[in-house]
Amino acid sequence: MLFLTGKSQALKIACFQPLEALISNGVLLEQDSFLLEKVSPSGLSTFLAKTKKCFILSSEVADVFNNLLKGTDDARFSVSTLCQLFSGEKITIDFATQSRRSIPAETPFSILGGIQLKPMAFLAHNLAQQGSGLFDRVMMCAPTCLPPSLNESNEATAKLRNLNYEPDFCVAISEIYKGHIASTEEPIKYTFSQDAQNILNDLHDEFNATLREAISSGSVPPASKQVELIQRLSLAIFVLENTLQSVVQDSQFQFPRIIPQEAVRKASKYVTYCENQKETLLKVIFFFYSLSFHL
Repeated sequence: MLFLTGKSQALKIACFQPLEALISNGVLLEQDSFLLEKVSPSGLSTFLAKTKKCFILSSEVADVFNNLLKGTDDARFSVSTLCQLFSGEKITIDFATQSRRSIPAETPFSILGGIQLKPMAFLAHNLAQQGSGLFDRVMMCAPTCLPPSLNESNEATAKLRNLNYEPDFCVAISEIYKGHIASTEEPIKYTFSQDAQNILNDLHDEFNATLREAISSGSVPPASKQVELIQRLSLAIFVLENTLQSVVQDSQFQFPRIIPQEAVRKASKYVTYCENQKETLLKVIFFFYSLSFHL
């Protein structure tokens, strides 16, 4: 999730337009679309059971979580179900007044969007208080977006106009879709290089050491999905970089199968940055909540 300055334009250029272009350019049939912007709990379970994949994209992602997690037992998505989707487990959902829905294992599922700081604080507090592990599976980032002066904006615009190439995310996303989802060939399977796997192993061992120390000392064990997030983001960075490079160089699109250590290092740096922001946000939230109890 992105929040604060410039989120709407970033989502529009890098997400909404490329995904909508899949349909407008005939790459993806509208009836086969896996993109949702607003969804109800019952609607999401039906959609997942039918399409076997779902990408929720919203400019106000707090509304998505509120719709899914609030309401009666027959009109909400449980936190544990969202955690299972993150883990790629097979899910069977029973609503009291509706038929059973089955979601197969390894169903591609993602929630991406923007959010304002105040709703983010409320959402972060509510998810963290539940202690269900869902908050550990959420990545959020507040980029350092310093507003430029008018002269800086004009200079940047002039430089962009002088470029011989205008980046096109629509082409990149279209090629990624055609190469991974629309292809009738065997699904692409990625593996980490040995150097990349060594980095992931070290991160896993480091977390386990911290966990063992906390258990032995009687402290609260740390909860983190950092290694899993790094693995997934490494793949996203690797595929996107290769695709954009092919777009810029106007070369044939290829998808190498081995994820190098550079992609893992970039993912690790970004995930750590996001996790530190999340930890700082929680400290601030709980500080002010503790103050309110003493007033």
